[in-house]
Amino acid sequence: MPSLILPLPTILVQSVLLLLAIALEGFVLHKQLNLTRKTSIEYSISINLYSTFIGWLVFFLLPISENNFLELNFISFIYFNNFHGSPGEVWSVYQTIFLSCVIFFFLICLIELKLLDLLEALIQTSEEHESDPEATGRSVILKKRITVAFLKTEPSKVSAIIIANGLSYTLVLAILFILQITE
Repeated sequence: MPSLILPLPTILVQSVLLLLAIALEGFVLHKQLNLTRKTSIEYSISINLYSTFIGWLVFFLLPISENNFLELNFISFIYFNNFHGSPGEVWSVYQTIFLSCVIFFFLICLIELKLLDLLEALIQTSEEHESDPEATGRSVILKKRITVAFLKTEPSKVSAIIIANGLSYTLVLAILFILQITE
């Protein structure tokens, strides 16, 4: 029977970092998009939880071979916070992780941007339905709004999401760096 390895320190650190990112991104969304504080925090919670879920889902669904040094080191870093191998091999792992983080940053920005558009489309349709319960064609309106949410994006939302994610990633990296040097 295979044993279950649960990385509790990773889960705790991820939870704390997620709370900090939600607060910081909520503040940026409030200032950049002129949303109420409550709405900006709700949006921030939703888009951060969904994007974190998608990120971990992708991480666990990626095929991992036992012979791939990079994949094994990446998993070792996630679970045990260390790398294995010679200094030259570890340096290549750091370079690959840096490149992966840059790509991951822009993918998360895109995911969060589309989630924000989708949330706004769903909320607008819900508010219309509450104000006029006799409205017909609610599903047609919802489909149209969802399509528009995936195809068009306001430039102000793009800049708000990039600034919010840039600030939260900087904060997260600073905290991870401090945790790394204190060990």
